[in-house]
Amino acid sequence: MGYPAFLAEVALPENRKNLHFSIVSGYGTALVFGLLAAASHAFHLLPFAWPLYVVVALKLLTNTLAYVGLRRSTLVLETSGLNVGADLLAMTAGVYFTGGPESPLFAIYGIEISVVALLA
Repeated sequence: MGYPAFLAEVALPENRKNLHFSIVSGYGTALVFGLLAAASHAFHLLPFAWPLYVVVALKLLTNTLAYVGLRRSTLVLETSGLNVGADLLAMTAGVYFTGGPESPLFAIYGIEISVVALLA
């Protein structure tokens, strides 16, 4: 499958260090949201915490797929794109379940956009 040059450039071997950083930060995201889910469950901060556990599991799965794709040099662009999509899903769920627009996590969108722009 052919990708436009600007997109295919992201997966070039010389740019893979940026994708590796994306994987490391993805595990950090999963850790933080896992702690948020555990605290929500333990301290009854949210009416239900199970959706956050599902999102964390999905984030761990896609992050691991991106890591394997990067290590094997197969489907690098596809798994990295899936990983970024899971980041956005995790952050959207975190913001939604902690108050929507009034959530203290709302600023995370600006951080994510900045990180993706720097990596790409």
